[in-house]
Amino acid sequence: MHQLRTDPRVYRFNHFGPETAERTYRWIVNTMVYNQRPGRDSHNCAIVLHATSQVIGWIGWGFDEEDQQQAGDVGIGYAILPQFWSQGFTTEALRGILDFIFTTTATENAVAYCNVANVASARVMEKTGMHFITRFFEPDESSPDKVEFSRYILHRADWENRAQLQESL
Repeated sequence: MHQLRTDPRVYRFNHFGPETAERTYRWIVNTMVYNQRPGRDSHNCAIVLHATSQVIGWIGWGFDEEDQQQAGDVGIGYAILPQFWSQGFTTEALRGILDFIFTTTATENAVAYCNVANVASARVMEKTGMHFITRFFEPDESSPDKVEFSRYILHRADWENRAQLQESL
C-alpha cells in the first residue's frame, strides 16, 4: 500500500501522497480499526491479485453525510499500482463494489470523481455503467491552481436494468 501511496503516477490524481512509511502505516491501522466498527458509513478495501495475494490497489466507498444511514448518494474512490493499469483489475473491482453497494444498501446513486486529465479512470467508470454528469473546478491543496474534475454517477435503476440484462444472457 505504501508503494501505491507514494508513486507520483498514482498520487497526482488522488488526495494522498507522497507520504512517509509511518503515515501509510497509520492510515492502514486507522482504516482497519474503522472497518471493525458496527454501523460505519464508509468502507476501504484492498484490491488483491488472486493468483499471488499481492495487494495491487485500493477501493473505497462511503456516504457524504453521517445521517444518510446508507441511503442517498454514496461516493467511491480507487487507485491501483501502475504496473496493473489497463488490465481490467480496476474495472472488475469497481463493478464488484457497485454490486455490493446496490445489493446491501438503500443508496439511490453511486458517484465518483476524477481529474479530467485521468482519462483511464473516466473510462473505468464508463465501462461499469457510470455516466458523465459535469465538470467542476476545485482547489488543489498542494497548488494555488484550481484542478478540473469530472463527475460520474450510476443510478440504482440503471444498475438494476443492467443486472437484469446480464441475468437474461
